[in-house]
Amino acid sequence: DTQILIRLLCIYYKPNHDFEEHEFKAINAFRKCVNTFSEKIIVQTSSDYINEVVGHISEALNLERFLNLPYLQDFGVSKNVYFNTYLNFKKQLLIEDDVTLREFIFDVLDIDEEAEFTYDQFHQQCFSQLKYYFEIENIEIINHPNYDNYDLGRNIYEKVLKGKNRTTRAKINDLKTALYLSDKSKHIDPSDQLNEPTLITWDSSFYGVRNAFKRKSQLNSFWYIYSPYKFIDRISVSNFKVEPNCISHNIVALAESNFNYTTNNKSFFDII
Repeated sequence: DTQILIRLLCIYYKPNHDFEEHEFKAINAFRKCVNTFSEKIIVQTSSDYINEVVGHISEALNLERFLNLPYLQDFGVSKNVYFNTYLNFKKQLLIEDDVTLREFIFDVLDIDEEAEFTYDQFHQQCFSQLKYYFEIENIEIINHPNYDNYDLGRNIYEKVLKGKNRTTRAKINDLKTALYLSDKSKHIDPSDQLNEPTLITWDSSFYGVRNAFKRKSQLNSFWYIYSPYKFIDRISVSNFKVEPNCISHNIVALAESNFNYTTNNKSFFDII
C-alpha cells in the first residue's frame, strides 16, 4: 500500500544507505526477500496508491515554506516521510547544505529542477516517474475495474471503519484494494492454479475489513495480511531459508502485527 511505496522510493534513491528508521529497514528487507524469491512472488500495487504517493510529495513541497522559521523544532516531528528524510539526509551530510527541499525532491524523481509546471502537470510528471521506478522494481501497476460488489463492499467497509480518521480518497482506494484481493478471478496463474493474494501493509484496519467480507458469500475469498517482516518470516520458513537475523525479525514481526502506522498515540518503541 501507500506507506510501503513512499519509503521504497527513498530506498531506490539511496539503495546503499543504511537507513536508521525501523520502517525503512523493514522495506529494505522486504525488497531483498522479494528479489531472492522473485520466481515465486508477483508484486503489484495500484495506480490509486501511486497517486497517494504523489499527494505525499506535494505535501512535502508545501512544508518547504516553514524551513526557515527559527522555531521550526518547536513544532515537533512532521509525519511527512520525504520532509523528514530531507532533514535527516542534511544532518548526515548525504546532500549539500544549500540544497533546497524542492531540489531534493526533484532529484529523487529525476525531474528537471528548472522546469515549470502547473499543478496538474506536476502531478502527471510525478506519477509517470513513480510508475517508471516501481516498474523497474518489477512491481506491476494495476488499474481497478468497476467491481460488481462495490456497493456491498462499501457498506461493509464504512461500518468497519466508522469513526476512523481517513480521507474519502484513502477509503475508496483501500476499499478497491480489498475488493481486488477478494476476487478469485484476479489471482489465477497461467496454469489455472489459485495464487495466495497477500496485502503488505502496516494498516491493521484491513483485518476487520477482511473478516467482515468473509461473512458475505459474495466476498468470501480469503487473503493474507502481513507486515513486511511478517511476510519475510513466512516466505523464509516456507522455503526453508532462515536468515541469520530471523529471530530479531520475528520479534519485530510480532510487534508489527499490533502496530498501526496510522495511530496517533503510540510509537513503535511503545509496542516493543
